[in-house]
Amino acid sequence: MLEKIEWEMAYTTGVIVIDNQHRELFSRYNSLVDAVNAGEAVEMRTFIESLEQYIFQHFTYEERMMRTLGYDQHESHVAEHQTFTEELKQLDKVYADAGTQTAAEKIGQFIANWLTHHILEVDMLYRDTLL
Repeated sequence: MLEKIEWEMAYTTGVIVIDNQHRELFSRYNSLVDAVNAGEAVEMRTFIESLEQYIFQHFTYEERMMRTLGYDQHESHVAEHQTFTEELKQLDKVYADAGTQTAAEKIGQFIANWLTHHILEVDMLYRDTLL
């Protein structure tokens, strides 16, 4: 069973656009949680796809912003995004092959753990540059 992620002030970077995108990621993740916990297979796939699509849009925006504003850790930040993307694709393949609630839970848990860690530990490093 997955647990929802509630937005807290600790997740606030101070970059309004990024914070709004992070809130949207949480919202989409929480919709996935509802579908997984209810065992709704069709909705699970829909929400996984929606969440993944928005994650990639967010990465594109964030990376462009970091590059444009000359963030000195841009390359390592992008590398973290790439590692996440590769791992997510592997989990997605497992889900596509199995289509089970357990596989969807693994994807959800991976996203939740990575997202909260990434915002709190990695995104906070660019605050001074992007503000």
